[in-house]
Amino acid sequence: MTAKTIRALQVLVIFLGVVILVMMGVILTVMSQRIRGASGPSEDAPWQVQVEGFTVEEVTLEGNRATVAIRDLNGFLHFEIYDVRTGALIGVVTVVGP
Repeated sequence: MTAKTIRALQVLVIFLGVVILVMMGVILTVMSQRIRGASGPSEDAPWQVQVEGFTVEEVTLEGNRATVAIRDLNGFLHFEIYDVRTGALIGVVTVVGP
């Protein structure tokens, strides 16, 4: 191999290394934005809790789930769990007693 060929191969290897590093940076940036978007702020929630005839005791937010503690007219405590992103009711737990 001649000196020109070796020099051309060195330049090619350096160029490909830089391209790979740039592509890795782009991929990491896109992935971090998607992860950040998936666990975004709760202010973007498309729903509001509306309860008639009940007393809302407490609302807690954990990740993409909201738990609403509601006391009914009989004094029973209900915990409703909602998906923050969709507003869908995931489950209800009722505590019988005071």
